[in-house]
Amino acid sequence: MTEDIGIYLQAIPENLLRGVSFADSSIGDYMRFHDKEIPALDNVQLAIIGIREGRNSDENEGCAHGVDPVRRALYSLFVDTSELQIVDLGDIHSGHAVEDTLFAVQHVAEYLIARGIVPIFIGGADYCSVGVYKAYCALERMTNVVNIDPMFDVHDNEGEPDVYNHLSRMILHKPGFLFNFTNIGYQTYLVNPKMQSVMNKMFFDIHRLGEVNEDISEMEPVIRQADMLTIDMRAVRASDNPGHRNPLPNGLYGEQLCQLMAQAGTNEKLSSISFFGYNPEFDMRSQSAQLIAQAIWCFIEGFLNRRSESIDFSSEQFTRYRVSLKDDHEIIFYKSKLTDRWWLEVPMPHTEGNRYKRSQIVPCSYKDYVMASDQEVPDRWWRTFQKLQ
Repeated sequence: MTEDIGIYLQAIPENLLRGVSFADSSIGDYMRFHDKEIPALDNVQLAIIGIREGRNSDENEGCAHGVDPVRRALYSLFVDTSELQIVDLGDIHSGHAVEDTLFAVQHVAEYLIARGIVPIFIGGADYCSVGVYKAYCALERMTNVVNIDPMFDVHDNEGEPDVYNHLSRMILHKPGFLFNFTNIGYQTYLVNPKMQSVMNKMFFDIHRLGEVNEDISEMEPVIRQADMLTIDMRAVRASDNPGHRNPLPNGLYGEQLCQLMAQAGTNEKLSSISFFGYNPEFDMRSQSAQLIAQAIWCFIEGFLNRRSESIDFSSEQFTRYRVSLKDDHEIIFYKSKLTDRWWLEVPMPHTEGNRYKRSQIVPCSYKDYVMASDQEVPDRWWRTFQKLQ
């Protein structure tokens, strides 16, 4: 029942909908809106939710107002389909304390994810990702979190959540359901080398900006592992994304963000996505709002083109490859005949009740297969193997 989350959600501001007509085949034309009441969620696939929380954001408080400019840009974009089932559920407003806001985010995310509806959170500071992660914990789902961010937010965990400590809060949360954390696009000069070492010791997957720039297609297997995807908009360079109090001169290009979002859309496993940190006070020409809207459009496009693959890797849908290594070990790869995507198999302890069972076969790329054929163990295989022992 939608009333279960209605207490956390306020209607879309009237000025966004009053007297507005949307062009045929635009996203606004397909959208169901929370204006006077929350619409029915029957057959809904995607849900837009604004987060109006900007405290503890390193003077970027205007991110609490980021969702409405993105809405204006998103509603006007066109989609070539009649199958889009999308709803705008309105906004989560800031609570008495930051933890109250995260509590609301958790319950809205939990409600939607449990019903197979993908929430798209827009606005707020990136520590709101803690609320989304807690939804997976409440559902008792082992979770792969992928974070597009120029740095690792693992500072002092005391006090209220802020933009520099939310990752450590996820790692330390009990009971823990974080199977893996992956960072895409970190910039080495912004990261303490000790933190980089800690990430490697925990067998988390971290990918420098230079690695992304070298071959962005290699991020597809990374994105394909995600259950939960979060984007700190600071990861996009200031020339493409001026809408932030503390922008960075280097980072992803706008089109790279859109490429990553298209990859995310095709990931059948992905069940939530969030865009944090956008501050319209510094976005004089709505460039950042349009970029986020177009990134969401790319995600929707990928989502609508998802091709459901069998999870039975012994079926005829997959071609199996065995690669023998010099030490009498072998790595088994699978290639989908439907999508041409690759996976590799990682041995793991087969104990009763092993909650990591579904991660035994993990996404990879053709380059991993070539590396194994050249007698090199792919880094993806090794990190997964260490986690499962």
